[in-house]
Amino acid sequence: MHPLFLFVAAISLWFGYWFEFVVMFAVVVLHECGHWWAAHWYGWQVQKIRILPFGGELIVVRQRLVSVREEIVVALAGPLVNALLIGFAWIFSWFGIIPDEFSTYFIQANVIIGLFNLLPILPLDGGKVLFACCLMVIRYKRALVFVTNFSLFAACALLLISVSAINLSGIRFDLLIVSLFLLYVNMHTLRKLPLLFVQFLLQKFNLLIESDDARAHPLFRRPVHELAISARLPLFSVLASVWYGRLHRFLITDEHGLAIAVIEERRLLERFFAAYR
Repeated sequence: MHPLFLFVAAISLWFGYWFEFVVMFAVVVLHECGHWWAAHWYGWQVQKIRILPFGGELIVVRQRLVSVREEIVVALAGPLVNALLIGFAWIFSWFGIIPDEFSTYFIQANVIIGLFNLLPILPLDGGKVLFACCLMVIRYKRALVFVTNFSLFAACALLLISVSAINLSGIRFDLLIVSLFLLYVNMHTLRKLPLLFVQFLLQKFNLLIESDDARAHPLFRRPVHELAISARLPLFSVLASVWYGRLHRFLITDEHGLAIAVIEERRLLERFFAAYR
């Protein structure tokens, strides 16, 4: 459990909101079970589930690259569980199996957790879906920078909403804590963007080494993407142009734009990581 979650729990119990806290905690755990089930279905290695102030987080040992479809399915599995729980609660209330008061609050809790996690902010489920969708239309590094900066902007907007005069009840301390947490996480992510990009390159390099024929791998179903690159560009800048689910062939050009060499992506990655051996 994240320390901020324990802080929110202590405040809730101190002011006598133990029932609301227990229900919300149960909803969060079930939400994360949806992520766990989907990740387990795809064979992901789940290290742990961490409970956060606004929900939870699935900590995965990312030893391999996965398809964009897997990323989206695992991200949406949590909100899908919330939708199913809303349906079950409504049916049970309709038949009188559970009290209407409990059903109403249980449905509200699932709506809050489900919809909030669909906001396009990392590390929320909506942010992961946004990042996965960006990987299909722009290069990996550009997608990483864009989604992180967009998440920072959205977190700042939540922070302003939590303290704005629009809220007639005053400052929303729950939203304030959550927005500060999201702001901190994305500021930390922004500082380590180069490391995250190198981790991606290493995972792709390991996949290319392990595969006898990388073109037959399900992740690289698209045709080989050819890129014309100036011979004067640094190697890191060249690799910054790679896409997530594609293999690349680089046409090295001289100052006149004429091709002087053709290099496969694996060879460039070998040269890049040879400097760290």
